[in-house]
Amino acid sequence: MSVSTVIENATSTVGEGPYWDPLAKSLLYVDINAGDVHKWNSETKEDVKVHFGTFVGVSDLSSSTSSFSAACTVNCSCARTDVIWNH
Repeated sequence: MSVSTVIENATSTVGEGPYWDPLAKSLLYVDINAGDVHKWNSETKEDVKVHFGTFVGVSDLSSSTSSFSAACTVNCSCARTDVIWNH
């Protein structure tokens, strides 16, 4: 088995919660201190993010419901991944 780096310098602070979404062929993860939720597409190599403006962490990722829960310092949010990112 070989391991290779596919995303370099993916976060500006602290990355957390990597989750592979097999349907979208994408990697979801957060940048805690920057307050960003990222989605890296393995086919396009594009990394897009949604900025929450406060510390953010991942509390749950679910492939069965296509949703994630992001815990923030101000509140908690739950969003469908296909609503935030059109894949």
